[in-house]
Amino acid sequence: MTSLHSEVFWHKGQRIERITAHPYDAWVVSVDLGQRNDYTAVAAMHHTRVPVDDWDFNENSGELRQKVLERFAVRGLQRLPLGTD
Repeated sequence: MTSLHSEVFWHKGQRIERITAHPYDAWVVSVDLGQRNDYTAVAAMHHTRVPVDDWDFNENSGELRQKVLERFAVRGLQRLPLGTD
């Protein structure tokens, strides 16, 4: 998840909550266990979020939220042979 920081200020009589994003970098490894006639699969993914210098403003809620560039990169994917213990 992206770590967030929030601050509140007033602009032209409207309450604005500015929510800034912080970088995020994580690895996820997942296994799909197979059955006797089904392969087992292993995947390794790299998940990153990078804050960008662009903002979304929601007039109804008064939230000014920093945009992020989010990527999921599959770094490894393997199917194990049938019958692997």
